[in-house]
Amino acid sequence: MKKTIVHVREYDTWEYADKPGGPVTHHVYPRTACERREEDIESATEDALFERVYKMNNSLRYCNGEWVEFKDAADQSAYKRWLANLSGARHFDLYYGSGIVD
Repeated sequence: MKKTIVHVREYDTWEYADKPGGPVTHHVYPRTACERREEDIESATEDALFERVYKMNNSLRYCNGEWVEFKDAADQSAYKRWLANLSGARHFDLYYGSGIVD
């Protein structure tokens, strides 16, 4: 099974409102920029594919503004349903892996 995923990265850029030759006021306006990069991934089953995407997103959990999603809305919807139907034990296993939990 082959699907296209999109790596998304959102970040803030800053624009200064000072006018050339005028007083320096340093009014700063954030602007959100967004980078998107597509990648085809492949797995034997849909479950394995969704697990792979989950692990990609889990590895980005401390990277604010970065995530992976499916390009096709129907695939993204199916992934969300898969997440919602995970058993507690499997979700725990996927989230923590073989790590030690205090």
